[in-house]
Amino acid sequence: MISKAEDIVSIMIKQGTKPNIVTYNSLIDGYCLQSQMHEARRVFELMSNNGYAPSTSSYNIMINGYCKTKRLDEAMKLFHEML
Repeated sequence: MISKAEDIVSIMIKQGTKPNIVTYNSLIDGYCLQSQMHEARRVFELMSNNGYAPSTSSYNIMINGYCKTKRLDEAMKLFHEML
């Protein structure tokens, strides 16, 4: 399901519509819900590389995902990065 969302974002980009923070957060959340934290982190970093500073929501989604996958060290690392 999340791969279809990425396909839609790719189509948006090809048609000249840039993804915004809401688009990126939706993708990140989808990956987190599927416990695909590596992919969630990839999109999180892509968002930053494309000029969108992670919002509080972005950090919250990622931290929640790390906690749910029992990666508490990563969650704490990201929490401290946010501060």
